[in-house]
Amino acid sequence: MMSIEEPVLANAASMLDQTTPPATETGFNPLAFRPLSFLREGGSRRTAVVAWLILCAIAIPSGLLTRIFEWTGLAIDMSGTTVHLTVYLPLLICVPLVMWYGYLWAAIPAYFSTFLVALAGGMPLPWIFVFSLANPLGLAMFALLYRVTSMRTDLRDLNSFLGFIGIALVSSLAGSAGSFIWVYTSQVGVTVAYPVWQGWWLGGWLQSLFIIAPLLWLLSPHVERWLGNAKRARRNMRRRDLSHRLLPAVISAIAVLMVYVVAARIFSKRQFELVAPEINDAAIQQQVLNAIDSLSYPLYVLVAALVVVAFFGYRAAVHWNHALLDANTLLSERNDELTRLATTDTLSGVFNRRKVLEMLHAEFVRARRTGLVMSVVMVDADRFKLINDTHGHMVGDEVIAMLAHRLQKELREYDVLGRYGGEEFIVMLPETTHDDAKMVAERIRSAVNAHPLDTSAGPLPVTISGGVSTMHPTDAEDTDVIDRADRALLEAKENGRNRIVSGKEVALHRPVAV
Repeated sequence: MMSIEEPVLANAASMLDQTTPPATETGFNPLAFRPLSFLREGGSRRTAVVAWLILCAIAIPSGLLTRIFEWTGLAIDMSGTTVHLTVYLPLLICVPLVMWYGYLWAAIPAYFSTFLVALAGGMPLPWIFVFSLANPLGLAMFALLYRVTSMRTDLRDLNSFLGFIGIALVSSLAGSAGSFIWVYTSQVGVTVAYPVWQGWWLGGWLQSLFIIAPLLWLLSPHVERWLGNAKRARRNMRRRDLSHRLLPAVISAIAVLMVYVVAARIFSKRQFELVAPEINDAAIQQQVLNAIDSLSYPLYVLVAALVVVAFFGYRAAVHWNHALLDANTLLSERNDELTRLATTDTLSGVFNRRKVLEMLHAEFVRARRTGLVMSVVMVDADRFKLINDTHGHMVGDEVIAMLAHRLQKELREYDVLGRYGGEEFIVMLPETTHDDAKMVAERIRSAVNAHPLDTSAGPLPVTISGGVSTMHPTDAEDTDVIDRADRALLEAKENGRNRIVSGKEVALHRPVAV
């Protein structure tokens, strides 16, 4: 008997998947980093693309202002200490773009704006192609690190704000790698190279902190709401395994910090070499070098400690991520099982009465709205009480399960079979005319009548009777269709069983509206 039930249960589960809307992700934060698909098309996406093109038209040429007004490496005195800042306007657009749209949407204008600046500065063309990758490299830090977190894009909680500050710093340091290409191609000395490098990363970080962060705080809720329909809905309630993204994000962040430490040490030593000839005392020269080492070596130790912490943090994150995945998968499986039990008749393996009536009502409403037809077949096993009285209820249960299996085999994939009660079944036939429904019902009756059911009591010949009804424009409720099919089934029983009766034929003898 289990061999009969299992395929029926599998078929019911498959139909359930098609008719039950998928659950949304629990605890989903609509303001978390959620990229807009770059290639997927859709009507709700066109406005977002137009807005992006407008922002590109503003961002790409705005980089030239940095060159025209010489906003590179501006020296600012801060309590006796000179720091250098660079003002680069395209970042004010590209950083919000990577937060709202995604990486490629931001990398494209970032690349071409840097390309235009380098072209205007006379940099050799082969180097321009490489140099232009600097700011997209910085933006990649945002995409990498935000993908492995659930931080809000509006920065309206402390964790999101502090996380943005840290990621913006790593992003600015990564982007400043372009300054080394600029220094190399321009053949400038260390006195110029250092302000360019410091201005690049410090200026970019301060822009993110004092201009972009308030901008995200003000606009992110509105922009995310506006882009909501264009972005892909996350309907899978199982948590995704992000460990494959976490590792490159951690490695990238550590690599950027290591490059910063090495670059700071190199610039410090180069600057000392420029002034060393003016120091005649070798002991003083050595003391200065020792001072440089004493400042840089602790940074190496700090980076090494960061590597250790990142390693253990990564292992802990992977462990808990897998634990959450396992727990969430188990919970999802239990929920699926509960849903199946709540909608499936345990004995027959097809939909239970509540579920099939719910589906029939939905199809009735759809058919009435679209002007299509829908038919219903009520099926009942003939003389089932005699089977129970003769062979026992266990054999009767076998007959119901095998009968459901045989009925299901004769139906189309999109037809719906449910157990209405006792030995009675209901079949919903979407977009099926009355004549076609009668043909389906006759096929079912013939298939059942053709071969006895192989039960534990031996082969039992079983026949069925059926009533067919089709939705009529005058039907007020789906129960009208069921009532006509039920009356037709009763007529089939009264007229000798093992036959199919049309609801229209019943109407000729009974006062039933068709």
